Amino acid sequence: MDVSELTKTLSEYSPSVNTTVNNVVSGTKPVALIIITIMFLIEMDSWWKYMKQEGGGLTGELWLDVAYKYILAYILVMMSGQLFDAILDFVNIVLKVIDGLVPTAKINWDGNFDKIKGIFFKHFFKLFGNVVLYIAGLSTKLIVLMRALEMYLLKAVSPLLIAFFMADSTRPIAMNVIKHFAAAAFQAVLVLLIVRFYPALVTDDLLKINSDGLLETWANAFAAIGKGIIFIILLWGSQRKAKALLGAM
Repeated sequence: MDVSELTKTLSEYSPSVNTTVNNVVSGTKPVALIIITIMFLIEMDSWWKYMKQEGGGLTGELWLDVAYKYILAYILVMMSGQLFDAILDFVNIVLKVIDGLVPTAKINWDGNFDKIKGIFFKHFFKLFGNVVLYIAGLSTKLIVLMRALEMYLLKAVSPLLIAFFMADSTRPIAMNVIKHFAAAAFQAVLVLLIVRFYPALVTDDLLKINSDGLLETWANAFAAIGKGIIFIILLWGSQRKAKALLGAM
């Protein structure tokens, strides 16, 4: 698998969609800032009433203690687009490092199945191998598309949700959208590792097919089939696994 398929930035994957998303981000930032301002005024009013009952007033220290959370939320809202782009850039760096460490390998399903009796079964194993590779390639393309779409959606709504970072009770909402975007980006790492590890696992079974007895030959052949099925399942389960690892469930 060419790592360039996974290391595309949002602007490279679909420039037109990325432009639209950036416009949505710019358009929703004022709404997010209004939410932050309203919540800040509500909290300060609550503190003012409380301090008035206690016979005191709003001190500079209290203002600062309350305001810093809202200032941080304001910064995160204004930098939400850059924050998400930075997360994706970091993951792309990790992908390129892994690409240099784990070599690309191809599976040769056109092996010699001499110990497998019957032309049907010989062709079946070869056909199955080619089908697995085809489905894997198609699945990878679909997963890349779904991953990009999810990141576009999360980036588009990020200002509105990150605005809730200002309060302890609503902060998990902001953290959740960041975690989901990070999980979508991190999914590419899992996909790359799965695609790179699979050829080595299956090739071992294919090499053993004619090196052992008849029973072992069939066992190795079916092991290759089983690993092919597991490979497809792992590809489609990579998103869920990424979310579980980053606590974005």
